[in-house]
Amino acid sequence: MERTKNIKVEKPKWQKVGGGSLRIGNRIIKSGQVFEALPEEISPSFRKFIIPVSGNANFNTVEKKENIIITGKKAKFTIQPHGKSLFLFDVVQEIGVDEEGKSITKILNEKSLKKEAAEQLVKDLEK
Repeated sequence: MERTKNIKVEKPKWQKVGGGSLRIGNRIIKSGQVFEALPEEISPSFRKFIIPVSGNANFNTVEKKENIIITGKKAKFTIQPHGKSLFLFDVVQEIGVDEEGKSITKILNEKSLKKEAAEQLVKDLEK
């Protein structure tokens, strides 16, 4: 058996500016308060209200770019089962093809529909 050393992770320091309270775990951070936290612990919606205090504090934002080729064809609507359900269906629209040739679809209904209602929605959309 090998022995391991406990390595303490240095958490960067941040300062909360702006109104409202920020909850991280069971801590409540008030406005103007300096606190230590890892960047992934901070909610993305609160990141605009937080400024770095220590030098190693930054948010590594990864921009995800998707190349979508939108076809100029007539919209194609189909019905597909909702999950493993045998009675509920979703109405799906094909909106394009990505760079790998995979079809990109969008579910149009908010709630799953019975088959008759889904077929009626497809007929209405194709008019």
